[in-house]
Amino acid sequence: RIARGALALRLVPERYAPPSALRDPAEAVGRRAGVPIAAGTDLDPALLTVPEEPREPVLRRGERALDLVAVGAAAPGARVDVLVTYAGRGDAPGATRLALADVQLLAARPAQAADGQDALPRIVATLRVTVHQAVALTAAAAAAAEVRLLARP
Repeated sequence: RIARGALALRLVPERYAPPSALRDPAEAVGRRAGVPIAAGTDLDPALLTVPEEPREPVLRRGERALDLVAVGAAAPGARVDVLVTYAGRGDAPGATRLALADVQLLAARPAQAADGQDALPRIVATLRVTVHQAVALTAAAAAAAEVRLLARP
């Protein structure tokens, strides 16, 4: 798979750019190379494998897809930990707890803009959870000041 760190953006005049080269590095991130690609090569879609058609995730018996608004970023299919930070009393910082560990992220999309200038960008994360985990995580998120996703290696 092509990692973001393996890519570089090179600015060239339009007339010198290969017509079929990818214009945005995000188009290649996560895709697989179909052939060996030398460093410095302009990425052309012909060098990459054909992506699989996106398909709906299959939930097993007892699993649910839970939508959760959170701060963080991860690619669908990644495993994440869910941290919940509660509001503190007065000026004291609130406690942060691990609400759920090693859960699969099925999908992610931008959430509506948060209120305030200092608000962090949020996503709507769809997580694969059990019914028990969905109930516990929903209760924790309802009482939280912030919910954060941490991508696992």
